[in-house]
Amino acid sequence: MSIRSNPCKPWEAQYNQSAVAPLHELSADTRILIQAALWGLNKIYRSGYAYKKAGGMLSGLEPATRRQDSLLIDKVKESRAAALMQAMDRINLGGAGA
Repeated sequence: MSIRSNPCKPWEAQYNQSAVAPLHELSADTRILIQAALWGLNKIYRSGYAYKKAGGMLSGLEPATRRQDSLLIDKVKESRAAALMQAMDRINLGGAGA
């Protein structure tokens, strides 16, 4: 997660900051990814600046089939979350394949 003000307006207060929000467990759940992004944004946001740009980057992406199982994961909860994410994907695609 990163945010910055406009460097082309040097007369305005300048601010540029970034943060890393590691996940405790690997996830493709949009809700968890958004929660991590908001956590990072809360760490770096400062009021009083005219922000121009914000961004986020994902790293260490791997197919779910390569993920090592964990004893800490609730399989039922994970299955329900996967079904919810599939439903959201269908909605975002305009119902294609539904």
